[in-house]
Amino acid sequence: MNGFAKHVIMEAYMDNTISTFLGFSSNRFLASIFVIIVAVALRYVIKIVLKNIFKLPLNADLFPKRKKDHERRIKTLSSVALAVSSLVIWFFAIIIVMGICNVPVAPLLTSAGLIGAAVAFSMQSLIKDFVSGLFIIAENQYRVDDYVEMINNAGSRKEGVVQAVTVRTTVIKDDSGAIHHIPNGSISISTNHSMSNDIIHEQLILEPSYSIEKFEIALHEISEKLLTNEATLRFFKTEPKLYDVLEVTGEGTKVDITFETNASKRVKASTVFLKAVKTSPIKLA
Repeated sequence: MNGFAKHVIMEAYMDNTISTFLGFSSNRFLASIFVIIVAVALRYVIKIVLKNIFKLPLNADLFPKRKKDHERRIKTLSSVALAVSSLVIWFFAIIIVMGICNVPVAPLLTSAGLIGAAVAFSMQSLIKDFVSGLFIIAENQYRVDDYVEMINNAGSRKEGVVQAVTVRTTVIKDDSGAIHHIPNGSISISTNHSMSNDIIHEQLILEPSYSIEKFEIALHEISEKLLTNEATLRFFKTEPKLYDVLEVTGEGTKVDITFETNASKRVKASTVFLKAVKTSPIKLA
């Protein structure tokens, strides 16, 4: 057999191999890509639909007249619904792609071997997290952007702004910027500080010779400055006022001042107030 004949046979063999490979792989590859594209498009459509559906009035909202509460409720419900729908969409997409590629699907859907044991072992906590998440959402305990304080079953405490609420976990961002993922089933106590303003009590000890009348006048002047200054106004919901005279001794007069602020700003509000007091004519012991 001459070189030309060998070349023709080799070329024919390569063409046949390439054709066989393309006939075997490209159709499956294209079909898999099509399934993924459909899944992405379906998720996008559902996202748009959910965004518009949850704009409707929510009768179950605890505070239907408050716009911010309504918006937070919408954001929370839409994020949960999108997460659940995305999970369902991608689950079926993966199953379909595996079927296209002739990958056995049945073993993955049965509780056999180590996978089945692991699923059975973790199912109890997953169900607990899921049910707790449903109650959190249904009862409107807290929403995205709320400032909350949480205590888990072990007594550990976390507080911060809610970033996301799903049927399994709650994600909060604390004052230092750290992100915490908390399983819903582990939350024993949750305190929502955003449902109402926080009431702050600051105690001061005045000099024995400094009268309460002078203190109230000076405190009113401080309050006016804080509530008329744009840099400090955002930290106060009400004017700092004298709440009570707690104790009068030879060392000084102990007074209690109270004001309201947003939960997420209570530390800063106290700092701003105490700084204003120290730079004022008020005589502290």
